[in-house]
Amino acid sequence: MEKKTKGDKLETMTYAELEKEANAVLEKLQKADIGLDESKKEYDYGKKVLDEMEKRLAKMIADVQNEVREE
Repeated sequence: MEKKTKGDKLETMTYAELEKEANAVLEKLQKADIGLDESKKEYDYGKKVLDEMEKRLAKMIADVQNEVREE
């Protein structure tokens, strides 16, 4: 059985949940007591969160542009 990671659930999260997740990652990275390995792991996860957010925004913009053209 394949192990699920935090990144596996990103596609099912709402945009607001993704924002909260990005903020949580940022808070973790700002802590002075976080180790290098944990920092790298959080950074990689944060990048996935931001990539998903950018993908959603691009789709929303395209959808709005398509609707405007149809009018």
